[in-house]
Amino acid sequence: MNKKTRYIAIAGIMGSGKSTAARILAEKLNFYLIKEKPSKNPFLKPFYKNMPRWALHVQLSYLMNKIKELERERHNFATRNVIEDAPIDVSFEVYAKTQVKFGNMTKGELEVYRQIFTSYKHLIPQPDLLIVMDTPIDLIIRQIEMRGRSYENGVDPKYLKTLISFQNQWLQSYPDNKKLIVKRNYINLRKTLDKNIFADTVMKKLL
Repeated sequence: MNKKTRYIAIAGIMGSGKSTAARILAEKLNFYLIKEKPSKNPFLKPFYKNMPRWALHVQLSYLMNKIKELERERHNFATRNVIEDAPIDVSFEVYAKTQVKFGNMTKGELEVYRQIFTSYKHLIPQPDLLIVMDTPIDLIIRQIEMRGRSYENGVDPKYLKTLISFQNQWLQSYPDNKKLIVKRNYINLRKTLDKNIFADTVMKKLL
């Protein structure tokens, strides 16, 4: 990737506000935005109805869609400043591991998933900065309800807490100079002032 370009990835579990944060930064910093596209995953709605039946399907579909998308965006990574809604690492480090914890995937299935993930990971650009939305559970639940995806209604808070736990484990080994943790209980991304402070903080971290 051209050293003059910058690549920011935004991580956070479902309902954490990462997509909102990505849109704000893309607008404020004039970055090209790679959006997350849950509608592209045909197994997502069935997954929330029967997690053990569809967990491996939903994970593999997400992973392969992401790989194909990043391949299509290769030129933009090389020529533009890019912000991505959810880095590919989250699929394995957070979501796939959570499926095993809940008994939705076996350890053997996770190992197959890991092998596919690692076989492609070295081909994908690594972020100059990882921004992580650290969002309280009560706010996550409210935001899930507000966005109105019926298939997400009634998601188990224990499931959300487990996602957060694996996210925190992943972050422990992530370089401090390459990550920015955003405490959502101290910042309201609906307020103009907070949006500006958020964008300024990100720019300073990139310098």
